[in-house]
Amino acid sequence: MFSLDRIALGTDFGDAAARAARWITEHFAPRAHLDLVHALDARRPPGFLVGAFPHLEQTLETLACGAGERLSELARTLDPRRPGTILERDGAPADALLAAAERVEADMIAVAEHGRRRGLGRLLGSVPDRLARETDRPLLVVRGVAERPPRRILVSLADSPEAAETLDWARYLAELHRARLLVLHVESCWYADQVRLHLNDREADDMAALQRRQGRSWLAGLIAAARLDAVDFESRVESGQPGVEILRAERAFDAELTICGLRGSGRATPFLGSVARFVLQKGRAPFLGVPRPQPSMKSTDSDTISGVGEAPS
Repeated sequence: MFSLDRIALGTDFGDAAARAARWITEHFAPRAHLDLVHALDARRPPGFLVGAFPHLEQTLETLACGAGERLSELARTLDPRRPGTILERDGAPADALLAAAERVEADMIAVAEHGRRRGLGRLLGSVPDRLARETDRPLLVVRGVAERPPRRILVSLADSPEAAETLDWARYLAELHRARLLVLHVESCWYADQVRLHLNDREADDMAALQRRQGRSWLAGLIAAARLDAVDFESRVESGQPGVEILRAERAFDAELTICGLRGSGRATPFLGSVARFVLQKGRAPFLGVPRPQPSMKSTDSDTISGVGEAPS
């Protein structure tokens, strides 16, 4: 089971980032050390404009001092556990946060969602999109939070290398916050649809039934290995388009945190997203994406909390 000792939060000094910092320190992980990270994206002017900025280095130093003061001011508002502050002087926000998290060995990185992007900007990706593709640490995207810890957690599991670790994070957080947990597995209807298209309806129905039985068995095995008998949980196996079904479950369950694996992390193209990216862009609850397991991740034993377990339905 993982420990959550240190979180690196990217901030642009906006209201959303300040709310995210307060929610993390007061509700999500009050015992964790929080590092506030700001990127000073000091882009140098093109060569033909250098003469117009004769004191460029002095200007950049003034900007850095101002950013450092704002980081310290934000940290002071989060007492009594005053966070650390990290000012990255060069690089884009996503690069700066990834570098800072690596340097301080953070267990998790976090950002606040800043509204929904439209058109080409959405396709090309935001800071959370880039982080989801490139991080080797769990990514927390803070949005739509209440003034309390998450009490209803949805975890969606796919047949991928990070499934067991994703469920471990869900268990850890459900125990930490005494939350109700919904464990969801969505069986894609693609295989049955292909059989229906190329063979007949009867064989397609047989394929769908077999797939559902196998999905239940696979999910039951994961649950048994994760020892979820100590958590108040229920589990479901659904069929359909995974992203759509996850969001439907998020709304029906009134989830206050949605967790899923970052499948294909580091290899997705800007235009072809994964299920995780679909949920990241379309979901409303805070989002926790878990990358493929890393051998350096820390583990610790945790106290169990009495609860109720239900078999897959």
